[in-house]
Amino acid sequence: MAVKRRRTLADALADAPTAGGMAVCDAAERLHARLVDQRDQIIELQLDAAETLRRCGERGRS
Repeated sequence: MAVKRRRTLADALADAPTAGGMAVCDAAERLHARLVDQRDQIIELQLDAAETLRRCGERGRS
C-alpha cells in the first residue's frame, strides 16, 4: 500500500493559476508572519518563566 504524500503549500502554488498563485503567496506570507510573532511570544514567556523559577529557587521554593 502506497503512502499518500501530503500536499504542501509549494504543491498548491505550482498547480495554481497566476492570480490564485499570488493569493497563495500572500496567505503564506501572512501565516509566516503570524507564526514568527507567536514564536517570539513563546520565547518571551519561556524567559519569563525561567526568571520566575530562578527567583523561586532563591527563596527555597524550587
